[in-house]
Amino acid sequence: MPETGPARSGEEPAGSSQKPAAGGQPPAANGDPGAGGEQPGVGPVGALFGKLGGEFLEATAERCVARIPVEGNTQPLGYLHGGATAALAETVASVGAWVASGGQPTFGIEIKINHMRSLRSGWITATALPLHVGRSTQVWEVRVHDDDGRLIAFSTCTLATRAPRPEP
Repeated sequence: MPETGPARSGEEPAGSSQKPAAGGQPPAANGDPGAGGEQPGVGPVGALFGKLGGEFLEATAERCVARIPVEGNTQPLGYLHGGATAALAETVASVGAWVASGGQPTFGIEIKINHMRSLRSGWITATALPLHVGRSTQVWEVRVHDDDGRLIAFSTCTLATRAPRPEP
């Protein structure tokens, strides 16, 4: 597969198969994941992902890839904050689950993460793959690597999939 750049305003990630949200319409992409909680070609990602400086590289039902910079996501000693890594892991699993469910609301119900290596600079990239996609639950495996391809963290994330609530 050819290497692709990050999803930015007006672009769609390579291999994206965005599915419609409740009501049959895909989410509106506004180009600012921090303001509207969506990223072009991906759908809902939430305001936290924007605050982390995150970028999606791919979002399909079979694989979801995103990255964040280490800079700005450190703990007081200057190392990558484990909470930022966990937030990235849950975000890629959640977006993958959302796509796999056809745009159904998805919610993280459990996340486990092992941190294996510390970092002070560069980017970390999370790749999420589904282990189980059911009607009401999904389990995704997430591997987080640094710029040199070294494994930084490993995570599993269990998500609940719900039918959309009717609009009032």
